[in-house]
Amino acid sequence: MNFEKALEALKAAHLLRQPKQIDATLARPLVIIDQQMLVACNTNDYLGLSTHPEVVAAAVAATQLWGTGSTGSRFTSGNFTLHHDLEQQLAAFSEKEAAIVFNSGYDANLAVPTTLVQPEDVILSDARNHASIIDGIRLSKRQYEVYRHRDVAHLRELLAHLPPDVRKFIVTDHVFSMDGTLAPLADITALKQAFDNVIVVVDDAHGTGVVPLDTTDVDIVIGTLSKAVGSSGGFIATTQVWADYIRNFARSLIYTTALPPSVIVAASTALTVIQQEPWHQHAVLQRTKQLTDGLRARDIRFMGGAAPIVGVLCASNEEALALQAHLQANGLFATAIRPPTVKEPRVRITLSAMHSEAQVAHLLDAVLHPKS
Repeated sequence: MNFEKALEALKAAHLLRQPKQIDATLARPLVIIDQQMLVACNTNDYLGLSTHPEVVAAAVAATQLWGTGSTGSRFTSGNFTLHHDLEQQLAAFSEKEAAIVFNSGYDANLAVPTTLVQPEDVILSDARNHASIIDGIRLSKRQYEVYRHRDVAHLRELLAHLPPDVRKFIVTDHVFSMDGTLAPLADITALKQAFDNVIVVVDDAHGTGVVPLDTTDVDIVIGTLSKAVGSSGGFIATTQVWADYIRNFARSLIYTTALPPSVIVAASTALTVIQQEPWHQHAVLQRTKQLTDGLRARDIRFMGGAAPIVGVLCASNEEALALQAHLQANGLFATAIRPPTVKEPRVRITLSAMHSEAQVAHLLDAVLHPKS
């Protein structure tokens, strides 16, 4: 394998990943890159809680009290009362019996298929599920089928070919991270009435705290603490028995140092803020509507908007990179997303409750005049 040639090929195809380096953050959503102040339009901090005064104060106080690290795994010296309290909070938040905190949403998505799915079971996965779901399925080495994106008819067809006594794990994102669209969850969960032994697993990473999720007929909820919650980590919420089983067999939980107390306390405080201050959710959805209404009125091709994720579609990788550069020249920080992450190149825009109406209006003007 010639790694230099492989990188050169990526560069020639305008696919080389070169992340921007943020030198400083100001009052969110402002950042400094290359001595230029930019409005960040690519943040997953949907509710702006990473800088909420109560969340920050709680994290600082936890650091002063508990120290900077957890000192060990959850099964040695790193299991604090704080972790247990957050898990109870997440279980209640998700309306499930129990929850388990992981170091990331990626780790949580590795855990479900590698523990709960048995050799005789089958996984049915949406074609555009997050990479961590795909990796977890591959790592599990279990039988799986991929159904066409958001195509419940195709999913039903696959289910019909499976024996009734086989457990069938339907796995889907709630909010698709690159498209900003929602899974047809009502139709998916209705399949539990039509077929035996159906288990529905929903990754709510980009929906938690922003897009309502009815978990009544969802058996396993997977989420993150690093997006709308404004901290770091992931979680699984499900039945007590399944949570206990995952806790005993999930390698992505057992064989890693636990999250530090400051991160746990920040997440716990943020969950309380989400429930007590609903205007953060209202604000980000209003800004998202302003953006999508503006794009639609200007006949600009885009996808998404059901969540604070909007992709401005581009004809080529070069066009996506050019739009990204143009936005930066106009004081806006957004990211070009290209294959293989997505099939159709785009500039992915994510908004937060911290964005002002004027900032979104400026963004719309910049997208409308990409050569100015």
